[in-house]
Amino acid sequence: MICLDTTFLIDLFGGEQGAAAKLQEVSRDDRLVTTIINASELLLGLYGAAKSGSSKLAMAKEFLERMEIMTLDLQSITKAGEIKGALKRIGKPVNENDLLITGIMLHNGCSTILTRNTKDFERISGVRVLTY
Repeated sequence: MICLDTTFLIDLFGGEQGAAAKLQEVSRDDRLVTTIINASELLLGLYGAAKSGSSKLAMAKEFLERMEIMTLDLQSITKAGEIKGALKRIGKPVNENDLLITGIMLHNGCSTILTRNTKDFERISGVRVLTY
């Protein structure tokens, strides 16, 4: 299972060729998912930037409607808190949305993320980072 991060989704709907090629590569053999945090970051950004009737926005909404979207629950938040505490103790903080994404992923048995944001996710133990 591979979680599609916001940076990947933005690049995919922005027409970035590396993202499109990577999607084809990973979708052959892996189950692709995302989190409610990633979906909200993508749609809020697109709604904020889009003109009425934007085809990019429509494509993103259609894509997300077909995706499995892992949700935020108490166990995910607890996992995110544990990760935050561990990283804070060693002086390597990560932004809270990335902590929530990771908490959701790990709670749901997903340990791989496809992202351009390697800096933050590589700090988190137990997370395998794919990039393009």
